[in-house]
Amino acid sequence: LDFYRKIASGSKRFLKPGGALILETGHLQGEALVGILKAEGFSKTEIINDMEGRGRVVFAIYNS
Repeated sequence: LDFYRKIASGSKRFLKPGGALILETGHLQGEALVGILKAEGFSKTEIINDMEGRGRVVFAIYNS
């Protein structure tokens, strides 16, 4: 999950408040990624399932 931490931290330089970050993830990593994003100031997080019902994408809004 280290690269997700780097992306979450670094993306704040490029996102305006209200900007979205959308990340593909392993189907067992969604909850951990949501925690990382929330710790970095993101909110309105959502785990989006694939066709088999497995969490594969995490969507989050940056609030600064």
